[in-house]
Order: sequence, then C-alpha cells, then structure tokens
Amino acid sequence: MFLWNKFNYRLVTCFYWIFLMGAGLSQAATITFDLRNTLNTTAIEAGSVTQSGLTLTLTSAQGSLNQTSSSFGVNHPSSGDATSLLDGVNGAETINISFNQDVIITSLTLSSYTHGGAETASLTIASFSPIDLVAQAAASDVYNFSSDNLLNMGQTAQLAWLSGNGFSFDSITVETIASVVPEPNSILLLGLSGIIFACYRSRRTPSKG
Repeated sequence: MFLWNKFNYRLVTCFYWIFLMGAGLSQAATITFDLRNTLNTTAIEAGSVTQSGLTLTLTSAQGSLNQTSSSFGVNHPSSGDATSLLDGVNGAETINISFNQDVIITSLTLSSYTHGGAETASLTIASFSPIDLVAQAAASDVYNFSSDNLLNMGQTAQLAWLSGNGFSFDSITVETIASVVPEPNSILLLGLSGIIFACYRSRRTPSKG
C-alpha cells in the first residue's frame, strides 16, 4: 500500500507538470486607449473598444459619448453644452469605465483644462476613495496612479467633472494582470494522462474470484 500511494503521488505530480507545460501564461501588458483616435470613432462613441484582447467599456448617464480629432467627452442633449468635453453646463457630467478583465489603472490624460486651480475633476476607482485631479501647468494633464488603482472585472471607475469650464478625456492606460490560462493542448494532455492512469490502475487491481 505504501508503494502504491507513493507511486500515486508521483503520478499526480507528473499530471500537474504536464498541465502547466501545456498551459499558456497570459503575460501582463500595458495598454493605452487613445479616445481621440479617429480610426476608432465608431467604436469609441458606441462605448466599447477592444485592443490587444482587452475591452474597454464606457458609459455616461448624462448624454451620448462624443469624439472629435482633439477631444472626447459627453454630448448632453440640452443646449449650451460643450459637446466633446466633460463639463457642468447642464449638470455634472461623468463617464463610467470598466474592462472585461482585471486591470491596474496606471494613468490617464486630460486636456483643455484651465490651469490655476479653477478646473477640478475626480476619478473614483471601484470602492476606493475619490482621487482629485487638479489642472497642471501643461498642455495635457497626465495623472499617474501607484496605489488604490486595481479595477476588477465587473467593477467600475468613474471620471467626473467637479468645477470649471470642462475638460477632454484623452486617454487611459492600464496594465493587465498575468494569469495561467489552460490551452486546448494542455487539456488534451491532461485527459490522455488520466486515461493512461485509469488503464494502469485497472491492470493492477486484482480481479475478484
């Protein structure tokens, strides 16, 4: 019995390594979604953009998503709205952000900000505390995040206008999370190994009578 248990342990270990050898390792990748990319206007304004296998979904409760060659924002149905910015002319505009897999939000870029403290926005990632985004002394304002920036699949991040004339949501950069993904070949190998093991065990089991 001891020898059989020892053999069984080694065989199971062997199956495990066969599985890992056949499995694909999904590498972490850094992906930037440029929301002013006119080659993807239709997808961006529809609120679903896929890049390198990662799908970004955007929604707004205040109006339709709208892109120009230099800006991206919300087009509120009421008059007077800055149609390709996030602003507060007809109420505070927001954009909800989600992905089809777990990601780490590393940075986002805003523009058309008025500097000097008059323009403010916030980014709320999942259930973390809101991050204040104050205008910087640059043509484009790049905000980098190093903590409280994990967004799991099914969770939402929200970019919101707080004060000022409005701003453009230019881009967002995320980092995917590496994971082991079983591939068809690994599943086939594992199944074949199981069949061999079953046959071997049946041959070792003494017949009754």
